[in-house]
Amino acid sequence: MKKLYILAAAMLTAGAMNAETLSFLDGETPVANGETITFTELNEEDVADYGEAKFEPKLYLTTDYVTGELTAIAECTSGQEISFCFGGNCMAGETVTKEHESIKPGDKVALMYDVMFYDVTPDYEYPVVSTIISVTDNSNPSTATTMTVVFDKTSNSIKAVETGKKVTVANGAFAYVLDGAATLNVYNTAGNRVFTAALEGNGSLDAQLAPGLYVYTLAGETGKFVVR
Repeated sequence: MKKLYILAAAMLTAGAMNAETLSFLDGETPVANGETITFTELNEEDVADYGEAKFEPKLYLTTDYVTGELTAIAECTSGQEISFCFGGNCMAGETVTKEHESIKPGDKVALMYDVMFYDVTPDYEYPVVSTIISVTDNSNPSTATTMTVVFDKTSNSIKAVETGKKVTVANGAFAYVLDGAATLNVYNTAGNRVFTAALEGNGSLDAQLAPGLYVYTLAGETGKFVVR
């Protein structure tokens, strides 16, 4: 599945990370708290010959501490029926709430979220499906984490983060709108600058970065993005 990562509300911080965290993974790729992942295609194996297709991203939850009992909620804000399995049998609906016993550091628990499409034909127009998934440790609510999972086959390669932003970024490709000149800096998770460019006016560029998690700064704005 092709996917785009969109900064929802993540800012670069200089302080230390929380000692106790719950974290989402897309496969092996970390997903920042509050981040939106946009998938643009189904895997070939997700499409059946008899007119059905399933959107089933490989999403997981992990932790760096021994949790209490977890509550997970998947809410489809675009109105479709979804299926969600977390710590037990699958349940279907527009909103699904599931409980899970405690997990230990290093555990990787499958969220098993999917959406079925029926009567699929070559010219089938897939709807946009947007689902907010949140997980809370009932004994430690401050560790609550949230992500938004979007399936949108019509998605452009670059989507707006917020209206009024000077820059949008998806998978290492930047689109910018500047009043004057500014310097784009990109840093890896170790804090090393791996890309810089002098920009002015309106335009776009691809930083050609290796897969990983990065932070950018430009004209007073800071954000995270993931390159696949």
